[in-house]
Amino acid sequence: MPKVRSATLAAILLVLLAPQASAKGATCEAPAGLDAARVTAHLESSKGLQEELCVLVVRPAVDRAPELVIVALHGLFAGPEQWLTSSALIEQVDRLTERGALPPTAIVAPEGKAGYWTDWSDQRHPWGAWVVREVAGELLPRYGLALEPSRVALVGLSMGGFGALSLGLRHPETFGLLGALSPTDMELATDAQPKRKTYTNVFGKPVDKKRIRALNPRRLVASGKGKEQLVLVAWGDREPKKFSSGARKLRKALRRAGVASGFREVKGGTHSFAKTWGPETTQWMLDRFAEHLASSAEREP
Repeated sequence: MPKVRSATLAAILLVLLAPQASAKGATCEAPAGLDAARVTAHLESSKGLQEELCVLVVRPAVDRAPELVIVALHGLFAGPEQWLTSSALIEQVDRLTERGALPPTAIVAPEGKAGYWTDWSDQRHPWGAWVVREVAGELLPRYGLALEPSRVALVGLSMGGFGALSLGLRHPETFGLLGALSPTDMELATDAQPKRKTYTNVFGKPVDKKRIRALNPRRLVASGKGKEQLVLVAWGDREPKKFSSGARKLRKALRRAGVASGFREVKGGTHSFAKTWGPETTQWMLDRFAEHLASSAEREP
């Protein structure tokens, strides 16, 4: 009988300690090699999308409550681990925190599949609402990470860069800091590939040009968005036009509108971590966030 009990207990422990998995069998676990005491994986049920999605959470290295939260959106054909394993984001945050340049910082990286972080035209795939209403509105408070907007950054790369800017500019009540690495200019992208399934999934078939313009970051800036935020954009000068030319158009719009902003154009940069989105660009973005936070603190009465 004791042997049976031991076997039963062992089986229960195996179930409890195993990576969480959705009904379709996709695992949700912290990337190998990261500090398991700080990096946790949460399989969350999205009410809007009616599916389970993985959210990775990185707690501050110091034993203090977070004073800054970075919500990091991944690119197309990637997953929530992208920012944690490929961009040196954790290492850069820890280094700046140790120096006192950044306050204790948490990172939240949700899964977005190929949804382009945008509510689809079919009204059945609210990938934008997943970030704004569910991740920021419900999960951050549950994780103990609810902060005022000036202390919440929304960042992304490529597809995630478009999402970070398109969502962030429309929701200054939630995100005060925005960072985009090689954000897709959706007008240029759909002009060049109007029948690409990635785009028709989001914007309909044929693609809804009016809606694309309404959600494109440079159009949002031209309409007056971003006045109360910091917007950072980085890109490589050798990237496809939907990224490089689009980023330059966005830079022009931000400067014309007088939005607090910063830019980094990487010479010889391609659409990759190796050439454009590596540690130097990540540090540039975090340094600008740190400077902005310090400047804001000095202005407080």
